[in-house]
Amino acid sequence: ATRNNMGVVHMKNGENDKAMECLEVALRIRETHMGKDHEKVGDTLHNIGLVHKNKKEYEGPERALRIRKTKNDNTKLADTFYNMGIVYANHGGYKVALSHYKEALECYRKTGLLDDHPSVVNTLQWIKWADRQVQKQTQKQQQEKDGQDEDASITTTATTATITL
Repeated sequence: ATRNNMGVVHMKNGENDKAMECLEVALRIRETHMGKDHEKVGDTLHNIGLVHKNKKEYEGPERALRIRKTKNDNTKLADTFYNMGIVYANHGGYKVALSHYKEALECYRKTGLLDDHPSVVNTLQWIKWADRQVQKQTQKQQQEKDGQDEDASITTTATTATITL
């Protein structure tokens, strides 16, 4: 637990490289002594995912998510979904981020949290934000497609006109 805790302290102080070193050691120790699917291994993997999030690196904590799904701890599961949403959003994966935020909200609600709880309020705000980003991406893609279709039409017309003359 000490290496994991040291990693968390380094992470909170913005020392992400030192945090990662401590967390990787903690992960090896926990896997060796507790097994690869132990809840504490999931906690450490979650913390490693937070460091990646802080460094804006794309490396989702899927393994932590898998472990947390088996433990029936909806609060920790919600936190992992929420953080995965942030990681994907940071890299423009707004559809996946939106899905993760919705999963987080569902987990928070399973714990009995109401809509006025700060975790739920925050998650709802991120859902609205991610939904807007998805809409913007979709509109932009449609505009680009429409522009390509228009270019193709102009090219076809010009080619046809040339052949006709």
